[in-house]
Amino acid sequence: MSWLETEEDPSGARLFWLNGLAGIGKSTIATTIALRADMKTILAGSFFFSRGDEKLTDPTLVFPTLALQLAKMDRSLTSSIGQALESDASYAHAGMQTQLQKLIVEPLLANISSMKRKRLVFVLDALDECRDDYQTANIVKLLLSHLQFIPFVRVLLTSRPEPHIQLTFSGAADHNEFILHDIERDIVQEDIRLYLREKLKTIST
Repeated sequence: MSWLETEEDPSGARLFWLNGLAGIGKSTIATTIALRADMKTILAGSFFFSRGDEKLTDPTLVFPTLALQLAKMDRSLTSSIGQALESDASYAHAGMQTQLQKLIVEPLLANISSMKRKRLVFVLDALDECRDDYQTANIVKLLLSHLQFIPFVRVLLTSRPEPHIQLTFSGAADHNEFILHDIERDIVQEDIRLYLREKLKTIST
């Protein structure tokens, strides 16, 4: 949350990659961040990949879904995204680069002054559950390359440390990275103690 809310720093990382092994709590963190961002009215959109769901593993639906949610934030964005689709309805089914550029980046840039917002947040959870490894890597590449044009946007991305995702991030400068399963044991134990203390307080004697 500190990373999300820090005042604008042109040199600051705009994408945060939270990675870790299965079951370690990535989706819980992503959900919590999305809820907090929504409460602060800075959640621009979210996409939670889910293996076994055809639509929630489809990479071509990511940016249109985010654009739809973004359009609901502000009337000026609704108008800009609507006009983009009216000018060329094929954007909804175009390649991901075109979708990101025409349905998200350009509408945001066109409405910076009217929105009067210091920060917007997108959350993408469980990217490793996308059904196409090549397109998974492409999503990361596109985000990294386009975020430089919209410095007031932050993206939280979570995934397992799959090789094709690690390779994509390798050498990429404009991102922060945190590995959940590398947390020091003392920190984990203290968190468990804190959790148990708080829960025990609720047990009537």
